[in-house]
Amino acid sequence: MNYSPERREALRRLGLGVAALPLAGAVLEQALAAPLVPWNTISGLTPLVTSQQQLYYVSKNISFFDPAIAASSYRLQVGGMVDRPLTLTLENLQALPAVSEYVTLSCISNPVGGNLIGNVLWKGVRLTELLKRAGIQPGATWMDTRAQDGYFESIPLAAVLRSDVILAYAINGQPLIREHGYPVRLLIPGRYGMKQPKWITEITLSKGPQPGIGYWEERGWSKNAITRTLSRIDVPQAGARLKAGSPTWIAGIAWAGGRHIDAVQVSTDNGRTWQGAAVRPPLSPTSWVQWALAWTPQAGAHTLVVRAVAEGKLQSEAPEQPLPDGASGWMAVPVQVS
Repeated sequence: MNYSPERREALRRLGLGVAALPLAGAVLEQALAAPLVPWNTISGLTPLVTSQQQLYYVSKNISFFDPAIAASSYRLQVGGMVDRPLTLTLENLQALPAVSEYVTLSCISNPVGGNLIGNVLWKGVRLTELLKRAGIQPGATWMDTRAQDGYFESIPLAAVLRSDVILAYAINGQPLIREHGYPVRLLIPGRYGMKQPKWITEITLSKGPQPGIGYWEERGWSKNAITRTLSRIDVPQAGARLKAGSPTWIAGIAWAGGRHIDAVQVSTDNGRTWQGAAVRPPLSPTSWVQWALAWTPQAGAHTLVVRAVAEGKLQSEAPEQPLPDGASGWMAVPVQVS
């Protein structure tokens, strides 16, 4: 399939990377003909950025037992197989070179179409910056973390020696609120929230391999907690009654945990045929995308279905419950048109 520079640029503006061409085929051709999308005026479409107050909240604690840590008393210990163990205050962390990045965070217990997901601008210090200062000893292959509330997690050290893994202390330019881990939480893009402790107080490097046990893993959840590709229909909602012949938008979000979304495909006939939706470019490589498809419905019952393509791989159709590895499946929304 030979695309002119102009058509390649149109694909780029739609967020449909050339890598998706072999899989999406004619679906992308249909997306090229889509009208310009008024992203900010589609009623019901999830905003690109989630407010801190609207970011989902999950805790092993009853909310009023979440830690209430004063900035003056906070300490982060970095130890184990390091040359120079560190004890850092919040002020110490904030004095280090800061980075900011839009990262989408999702709970592993989020069902297909669920709301336990959000996209915010995180600010903090790179984990690699701290570990460089501490000095990683030869043979260290595992990182254990603990939080003020007794929460604990483990992860291979190689999985977090990346520039986008940070100790975050701010969301959207404001300090973390208590529910989201004030004063500091760990952020690991591409993993579900269970791997990213709030109220983090200890980072310990050790010699592996280790069993990699964590609080939720002990209770039957995933060991690795790698995020799955998902797509969601925000509008119209299930059971909506639409007017025949009246143009409307089918729209929502898609995310693949840091893997690039090549395309989003929508069916208005329960999966018999598919059309390519317009995809808005993400705010960062680790941010969700918005997608939208213009639709003029005809009278009758319709089942809308969405699926995403991430780095050439189609989102899994097989329905799976969140436990143990996160939910999968294509979201379907029934609507009535008269």
